[in-house]
Amino acid sequence: MKRLMLVRHAETEWSAPTGKDFDRQLTPKGLHDARAMATMLRSAHFIHDRIFTSSAVRAIQTAHIFRDTLGLDNALVQSSDMLYEPSVNSFFNTIEAIPNGVQTAFIFSHNPGISAFCNELDIGPMVNLAPCDVIALELNTERWDEISHTEKKFLFYRQAGRF
Repeated sequence: MKRLMLVRHAETEWSAPTGKDFDRQLTPKGLHDARAMATMLRSAHFIHDRIFTSSAVRAIQTAHIFRDTLGLDNALVQSSDMLYEPSVNSFFNTIEAIPNGVQTAFIFSHNPGISAFCNELDIGPMVNLAPCDVIALELNTERWDEISHTEKKFLFYRQAGRF
C-alpha cells in the first residue's frame, strides 16, 4: 500500500514585487494555515517519506512548513517545474517516477491542475481545492507507476481552517 497526500499551496499575496506569478509568497494567513494543517497531520500520525513540490515560491514555502513541522530532512524535498501550472499528465508523470521505496508521498501544487487531477482519479465528489486543502489517498499497490489503474481508497479531505 502507498499513501498519497495532495496539497494545494497555502494562501498567497495577490502579486509579487517582481510582477511574476511564480514569485508570489504566502500571506500571514497562508503561513498560519500551513503550520496548522501540518500540525494536524503530525498529530494524526500522517508521516511521509518524501515531498514533491512545484518550484514556485508559494508552493516551496508551503512544503517547507510541512517539512519542518513533520521533521523531514531537507534532502527528501524535491521541487519540479512540472508541478507549476501542471496538467493532469504532469501529476501522473511525477507520481509514476516516485521510487517504490517511498511509502507516503506529499505533492504540493496549484489550481486548477491539482483539483483536475483529484477529479480525474474519480475517488469521490468533485473537488475544487482551496488554499492549503489536503486530500489523502491510499493506493492498493507497491508500485507508484501503477497509479493510473490501481484501486484507490479515499482517506480524507481536510480544508484549511475547518478542523
